[in-house]
Amino acid sequence: MHTTRNMTFGVLACVAALARPAHAEELLLDAGTRQLGGQASVKVSHSTQGSAETATHVSLTPGAGWFVADGLELRVGLGFDLLLENGHSNNGVAVWGDVGVRWFYRGLGSIVPYVGAGLGPTAAFTNTDDTAVTLALSAPLGVLFALNRHVGLDVGARFEVDFGLKNSQGTTLQLALGYVGVQAFF
Repeated sequence: MHTTRNMTFGVLACVAALARPAHAEELLLDAGTRQLGGQASVKVSHSTQGSAETATHVSLTPGAGWFVADGLELRVGLGFDLLLENGHSNNGVAVWGDVGVRWFYRGLGSIVPYVGAGLGPTAAFTNTDDTAVTLALSAPLGVLFALNRHVGLDVGARFEVDFGLKNSQGTTLQLALGYVGVQAFF
């Protein structure tokens, strides 16, 4: 009986957390809307060439966008990665930029799932004095939770494939284990 009551309470708590309040506002995602925001994440990368090393990064990614149609955004972003650990101890930083598109599904009220794609260069600076340059193809998958009509809490994951161009370790797969951020729409 005690287990059934706890399970019932858990189910009710989940339903209440996911239910949309009657007064919740939808985010402003109409054509002509501008967006500014950013995200913080932890990324894990795995190189497919050579010693097949794995590295962990902390990433900050500010960005801006413009809605060209309702729910469809063209965006530009910057990224700053700090390498936390690496098998070769050549810790460093990476700076990258991308251009892309995001599509927002607007049918759930104050909860807005989205998917996107981006493409851009990365320059990684390490203590070996070699600058690695790659071309990254990324795909974010996330959800915005409207705090009001103009501000949303952004959570999600980003998958990225980096193609080596100069002084790199070949093709690298990166996964943002999860990101959190804030997006403003005006």
